[in-house]
Amino acid sequence: MNISKFTQKSIEAVNDCQKVANDYGNQEIGCEHFLYCLLTQEDSLIAKLVEKMGMLQKKVKVQADSSISA
Repeated sequence: MNISKFTQKSIEAVNDCQKVANDYGNQEIGCEHFLYCLLTQEDSLIAKLVEKMGMLQKKVKVQADSSISA
């Protein structure tokens, strides 16, 4: 994986994953952490895409949060 090819927002989300995992007391970082970080970014493209796909962004965020806290 070459992180230099990531967008700035993706790099920010990857960096935020460690904080989220730590906040939730998780030992590992998983896809749900990355999804949660992408959804909670300011002016999130992923949140807009989720809505455009006909899903409720808040519901997807709650599901990701639920997965992280389990």
